[in-house]
Amino acid sequence: MCSYPESTKRGISIGEETAGNKIIISVNPMNSVLPNTKIIAEMSTTRYVIRNNYNAGHGVIAAYYTTFTIENIITGKDITKDLVVSII
Repeated sequence: MCSYPESTKRGISIGEETAGNKIIISVNPMNSVLPNTKIIAEMSTTRYVIRNNYNAGHGVIAAYYTTFTIENIITGKDITKDLVVSII
Protein backbone atom coordinates (compact mmCIF):
# COMPACT_ATOMS: atom_id res chain seq x y z
CA MET A 1 0.00 0.00 0.00
CA CYS A 2 1.35 3.41 -0.96
CA SER A 3 0.36 5.20 2.25
CA TYR A 4 2.51 2.99 4.52
CA PRO A 5 5.92 4.55 3.74
CA GLU A 6 4.40 8.01 4.15
CA SER A 7 2.70 7.23 7.46
CA THR A 8 5.85 5.62 8.94
CA LYS A 9 8.11 8.43 7.67
CA ARG A 10 10.14 5.90 5.64
CA GLY A 11 9.44 7.32 2.21
CA ILE A 12 7.66 9.91 0.14
CA SER A 13 5.43 9.76 -2.89
CA ILE A 14 6.58 11.36 -6.12
CA GLY A 15 4.44 11.71 -9.23
CA GLU A 16 0.66 11.93 -9.17
CA GLU A 17 -2.01 11.08 -6.62
CA THR A 18 -2.55 7.34 -6.28
CA ALA A 19 -5.87 5.67 -6.84
CA GLY A 20 -7.81 4.25 -3.93
CA ASN A 21 -8.00 5.64 -0.44
CA LYS A 22 -5.27 5.84 2.21
CA ILE A 23 -7.68 5.71 5.16
CA ILE A 24 -10.03 2.86 4.27
CA ILE A 25 -9.41 -0.38 2.37
CA SER A 26 -12.37 -2.28 0.95
CA VAL A 27 -11.89 -5.98 0.27
CA ASN A 28 -13.70 -9.30 -0.23
CA PRO A 29 -15.37 -8.45 -3.50
CA MET A 30 -18.69 -10.00 -4.35
CA ASN A 31 -19.33 -10.32 -8.08
CA SER A 32 -22.74 -9.59 -9.48
CA VAL A 33 -23.94 -9.57 -13.09
CA LEU A 34 -26.05 -6.55 -13.97
CA PRO A 35 -29.31 -7.79 -15.50
CA ASN A 36 -29.65 -5.52 -18.55
CA THR A 37 -26.05 -5.03 -19.65
CA LYS A 38 -24.59 -8.31 -18.34
CA ILE A 39 -21.62 -6.32 -17.02
CA ILE A 40 -19.87 -7.99 -14.10
CA ALA A 41 -19.76 -5.58 -11.16
CA GLU A 42 -17.55 -6.02 -8.09
CA MET A 43 -18.89 -4.79 -4.76
CA SER A 44 -16.79 -4.79 -1.62
CA THR A 45 -18.33 -6.53 1.36
CA THR A 46 -15.69 -5.73 3.98
CA ARG A 47 -14.05 -2.46 4.96
CA TYR A 48 -10.91 -1.94 7.05
CA VAL A 49 -10.18 1.47 8.56
CA ILE A 50 -6.39 1.59 8.70
CA ARG A 51 -6.00 5.05 10.17
CA ASN A 52 -8.03 7.14 12.53
CA ASN A 53 -7.85 10.22 10.30
CA TYR A 54 -10.34 12.29 8.40
CA ASN A 55 -11.21 10.61 5.11
CA ALA A 56 -10.91 13.31 2.46
CA GLY A 57 -11.72 10.87 -0.33
CA HIS A 58 -8.24 10.95 -1.85
CA GLY A 59 -5.45 8.49 -2.38
CA VAL A 60 -1.89 9.33 -1.39
CA ILE A 61 -1.17 12.84 -2.64
CA ALA A 62 2.40 13.12 -3.87
CA ALA A 63 4.86 15.17 -1.84
CA TYR A 64 6.46 16.13 -5.16
CA TYR A 65 3.88 16.39 -7.93
CA THR A 66 4.83 15.68 -11.53
CA THR A 67 2.61 15.23 -14.52
CA PHE A 68 3.55 14.15 -18.01
CA THR A 69 2.86 16.28 -21.05
CA ILE A 70 2.44 15.03 -24.58
CA GLU A 71 5.94 16.37 -25.35
CA ASN A 72 7.41 14.26 -22.53
CA ILE A 73 5.74 11.15 -23.92
CA ILE A 74 6.82 11.82 -27.52
CA THR A 75 10.44 12.53 -26.55
CA GLY A 76 10.59 9.74 -23.96
CA LYS A 77 11.60 12.14 -21.17
CA ASP A 78 10.83 10.71 -17.72
CA ILE A 79 10.34 13.84 -15.60
CA THR A 80 9.50 11.83 -12.48
CA LYS A 81 12.78 9.89 -12.68
CA ASP A 82 14.68 13.14 -13.31
CA LEU A 83 13.10 14.65 -10.18
CA VAL A 84 14.01 11.59 -8.07
CA VAL A 85 17.62 11.75 -9.26
CA SER A 86 17.80 15.46 -8.42
CA ILE A 87 16.40 14.84 -4.92
CA ILE A 88 18.83 12.02 -4.22
